Amino acid sequence: MGKLRTYLGLERPMWLLAIASGTTLFSGGLVAAFITVLLWRLGASFLNIGYVASLYNVSLALAFFLGGSLSERFGRKRIFIISLLCSLLAILCYGIANLLLSWLIVALGLLFGRLAWGFRMTSSFSVVSSAASEKKRATAFGLVSTLGYVGSILGPIVGGVLASFHGLFVPFLLAILLMAVAIVLILLKLEKGEITSKRAIASLTEVKEAIRIEKSITVLVLLAIIGQFFNEFGNPYYFIFLESELKAPEYIMGITQSMLSIGSVIIAFPGGHFSDVFQKRKPFLVFGSFLATIGVGLTAFAVNSLMVVATYLFFGLSNALFMISLQAYFTDIAGMRKSLVFGVYQAASWFAGIPAPPIAGSIAEVYGLRGPFIVNFIGSLIVSSLLLILFTEKKKSNKWQIHRLH
Repeated sequence: MGKLRTYLGLERPMWLLAIASGTTLFSGGLVAAFITVLLWRLGASFLNIGYVASLYNVSLALAFFLGGSLSERFGRKRIFIISLLCSLLAILCYGIANLLLSWLIVALGLLFGRLAWGFRMTSSFSVVSSAASEKKRATAFGLVSTLGYVGSILGPIVGGVLASFHGLFVPFLLAILLMAVAIVLILLKLEKGEITSKRAIASLTEVKEAIRIEKSITVLVLLAIIGQFFNEFGNPYYFIFLESELKAPEYIMGITQSMLSIGSVIIAFPGGHFSDVFQKRKPFLVFGSFLATIGVGLTAFAVNSLMVVATYLFFGLSNALFMISLQAYFTDIAGMRKSLVFGVYQAASWFAGIPAPPIAGSIAEVYGLRGPFIVNFIGSLIVSSLLLILFTEKKKSNKWQIHRLH
C-alpha cells in the first residue's frame, strides 16, 4: 500500500475521501435505480416529473456554486460533511415516501440528493486537486473515482439481496448506519483544508474572472451550458421509458443502474493514468463526449431494453473519462481558485438544464417518450462536434497562482 500511495502521489486525505465517497455511493445505490419510477408509480405525471427534475437541477446548480465558494472560505471538510448529511436526509425521505405513498416526499429526497452531489463533488475536487502531485492529478482523480464507483456497483446488488430476504427496512437501515460511519470518519480524520478566500459567496466579478481565466475555460463553460440543456430532455425519463415503453422488469433497471458504475470503473483509473502519461486532456474530453452521444442514440432508437442497458454503460465510460480529464485540466490551469472554477462550471451547466425537463415532459405527453431522447441525441451530437472544433488545450497558467485573501 505504501509503494502504491507513493507512486500515485496519494496522501491520507484522498484515501479517507475515497472511503467516504464509496460509502455514500454504496448507500445511494441501494435505491437509486427506482427513484424516478417510484415518482411515476406514486402518481406523478410526466409533466410533474419534468418540474421535479427542474427543481433538483436548481438545487444541484446552487450546490455546485455554493460548494465551490464555501470550500474556499470554510475549508473542504465542512462542506464534505454537509454533503454527507444531505445524503442521509435523502435516504430518510425515500424510506418515508415508501410508507406514506407520497411522490412529493420522493421529490424532496431528490432535492437533498442533488444538494449532496454538488457539495460532495466540489469539496472532494478540492481535496484531490490540493493533495495530488502535479504529474499524477488525473491518476488520483481516477483512483478516487474508481473506489467511489465500486461502492455504487455493490450498493444495488447488496440492497436487492437484503430487500429480497428481509424487506426494504434492512437496506434503508444499513444505508443510514453507513452514512453515520462516513460522517464520523470525516469529522475525526479529514483536515479542514486551505482557506483561499474571505468571501462566503463568490462575487460576480470573481465568477467572471473564473470563466475568463483562459479562453479554453470559457469554451468549456459555454458548451456545458448547451450540452446540459439537451441532456435534461432525457435524464429524468430513462427508467420510465424502460418500464412504460419497453416493459422491462425491475431487475433490468437494477442492471442498467449498475452499468453506469461498471463503465466508470472500467475507464476511470486507466483513463486518468494515460491522461497523465501523455499530459493531454483534450483527446480524453472529446472521446468522452462522443461516448455519451452514442449512448443517447442507443436509447433514442432503442428496440429493446438491452439498448438502454448499453446506454448506461456508455454513460459510465463517458462520465468518468470526461470528468476526470476536466478536473485535471482545471487543476492544471486555474491555480488557487480551482474550486471556484469547477463550481462555476458545474453550476452554469445545471442552471442551463432547468427549463428542459418540463419541455421534455410536454413532448412526451403529446408524442411519446421517444421524442425527448431524439432531441437529446441531436443536441449531444452538436456539442461533441463543437468541442472537437472549438476547444484548444492550454498549458498550465501562472495566473491566479499568486492570489491572496481579499
